[in-house]
Amino acid sequence: MSIATWSARPKALAAPPFARSRAFLDVAESSADMIAVLDAAGRRLYANASFGRLLSRAEYIAGSDSFGHIHPEDRSRVRKLFMRVLSERRGQRLRYRIVDRHGNVHHIESHSHVVAGDAPRVLVISWEPRRGAGGADDIGQLRAA
Repeated sequence: MSIATWSARPKALAAPPFARSRAFLDVAESSADMIAVLDAAGRRLYANASFGRLLSRAEYIAGSDSFGHIHPEDRSRVRKLFMRVLSERRGQRLRYRIVDRHGNVHHIESHSHVVAGDAPRVLVISWEPRRGAGGADDIGQLRAA
């Protein structure tokens, strides 16, 4: 995604300045992890192309609801944690399930980080933990290796 693409977006959905920088875009767009910047309502201000592995473009474009694809049984818990991240201004780690564009359920792990600035924003980095044959799915297993 080019920096020019951001300037064409409505001001209410404008990505924060760091997300328009060439350095951020280079890292985010080359990452296999799903990276999103969310506003205080949980709407996406930015989402990298890695979301395309699981979601349709309409589900992750700027302005889309980041909670819409979360498994219904996990949605309330994820929303509550998101609100706590905003109120405490402290990032969190969370595991939950999402439903992909084909209806398949995926287990996801996310780290959230509060973005400094006037408007409350949260940077969320998500991935599917590896499980089974040699895959570590928790930090304790990684440290023990």
